[in-house]
Amino acid sequence: MSHNLPLTNQHIMVTRPAHQASALIHLLQQAGAKVYCQPLIEITAINHPTAAIEQVKKLANTDIAIFISQNAVTHGMRLIQQCGGLPEQVKLATVGLGSATLLETLAKRPVDIMPQSAYNSEGLLAQPELQNVAGKTITIFRGIGGRNLLAQILRERGAHVEYAEVYQRQCPTINLQQLAQTWQQHPIDAICITSAEGLDNLVANISKKTTPEQLRAAILNCRLVIVNQRIESRLQQHGFTQAAIITDNVSDQAIVDAIIKNLM
Repeated sequence: MSHNLPLTNQHIMVTRPAHQASALIHLLQQAGAKVYCQPLIEITAINHPTAAIEQVKKLANTDIAIFISQNAVTHGMRLIQQCGGLPEQVKLATVGLGSATLLETLAKRPVDIMPQSAYNSEGLLAQPELQNVAGKTITIFRGIGGRNLLAQILRERGAHVEYAEVYQRQCPTINLQQLAQTWQQHPIDAICITSAEGLDNLVANISKKTTPEQLRAAILNCRLVIVNQRIESRLQQHGFTQAAIITDNVSDQAIVDAIIKNLM
């Protein structure tokens, strides 16, 4: 029956961090695809998160806690529980649906603020609860580094904003020889890229002098599946030649739907 599935004979590379890739892989396999998993970002805990712990201790005087990703929820809530739990008065906000679901599970209370359609910083900033924030104290849970748009706009609106950086992202080393062999056996039809940093890490790996030239060319000529316009703006400067497939949102189902729509 597999020949009736929409992605039969399609080979898809999934690049989510290893611990977050299983749901997308499962959906792609259900649709008939052959999946090659190559994480482009590694998520690790911060060994001595002293600064983040100091921010967590201030939550008793915080109005809103924003969690920008599932990783921020996982690592942030671990520190929060170690420090005695969430104060009742703190309103909870997330950028995405997955983050909201996870936060509600770990915090055992509903999320108060989240986007209704655009699951990104811009979508969160558009919510009514974040319009009149002058004088409010807001803590943003995130990894080290990343976009500053959220804090910038909230500060412009008069809020006092602090970061609790609770995890770190690292660029993994890709086994380029193994990937080249895989590609020769079964050329990849599409690569799923879910963050600009992941794209940069892919480019950093294939830019190494040890990269087989055929592999570098194959990747730059491969169709990319991306989740926002910010990633698209980087493709040409990195030398990618194919028009990207852009998903409706960052969810796993949206990624699969976009692949089916564009590769069938």
